Amino acid sequence: MVKVNNLILYGFTAGRIKHLEGKYLTSDDLERLLAANNLDEIKSVLADTFYSFLVEEKLTEEKRVKLSLERFLESHFRDLTSSLVDKRVCQIFLSFFDLQNFKALFREKFFGFFVQHLSPLSAFSEGEMRKIVAGEIKAEPYSSWLAQAEKLSEPQLLDSWLEKVCSLERLKLAQSLRSHLLEEWIKEEIKILNFKAIWRLMYYRLSNGIKADDFLIFMTPNDRSYYLPLLEFGEEDLLHLMSQELGVTVEDEISLEMGQNKKFKEYFKKASLYVSDPALIYFYFAARVKEVELVQMAIFGKLRNWQPGFLERVVRDYV
Repeated sequence: MVKVNNLILYGFTAGRIKHLEGKYLTSDDLERLLAANNLDEIKSVLADTFYSFLVEEKLTEEKRVKLSLERFLESHFRDLTSSLVDKRVCQIFLSFFDLQNFKALFREKFFGFFVQHLSPLSAFSEGEMRKIVAGEIKAEPYSSWLAQAEKLSEPQLLDSWLEKVCSLERLKLAQSLRSHLLEEWIKEEIKILNFKAIWRLMYYRLSNGIKADDFLIFMTPNDRSYYLPLLEFGEEDLLHLMSQELGVTVEDEISLEMGQNKKFKEYFKKASLYVSDPALIYFYFAARVKEVELVQMAIFGKLRNWQPGFLERVVRDYV
């Protein structure tokens, strides 16, 4: 377990989180969201929840809804972690948002993609991130990624590589915190990322002529010995192996996400038992982020007339 200089402050944060766990959306709340016929009914459901602030928003404006939820997450995170002496657990959590932001900025720099939006929930301001990508200021490990990223020939390879190196950095932080639970979880995430990368590579290699050599840039020697031979598998054999390894039936990339959710729930339950472990803070916020994504999907699903079956599949998997 991590040694914290001020156990009273850490205990206060953990106590607040245990209280806030009672404010997660219930399965009944989520079923009511699914059953809502229009945006007014969605507002009625949200009025009695942690997300009542959305009642005042114009839900037909997607950008506004997304920004409002992001600001809520940022404010909630900053408020709960402001008293923590050891900020490494914050770094592990924020690295997920840093990844999304740098992924967008690297795509802009190397492939000309337009950056529509950057998350405010980050260790850096937008101006700082742009200067890091431009090479004007140094911030490790992100600055050292630039030279490697230049060698990648496809956006899909860039995404897989950034996801992997970011997870490895998070693993180092978890190990330095001596949180075995966080370390085990991040190793599970890395396993799923490797399977996602193989899946993407198999697909894009067929369509874009990507070679296995392109894949070596973000694989450790151990990874190469296990995962590269999988490129010779047929699609059915690869899906069967992934199902065995992840303990969930894998049919596509969406079901890979569901496999990750299943593992997440296992570790989330374990973390709730250890109030002195920084994993409690990490899993609380990770679960809150997933919940915010579901609220957003429920709103956007109504706006975009998504097929009910797809939304129900994702939401019920979360429950």
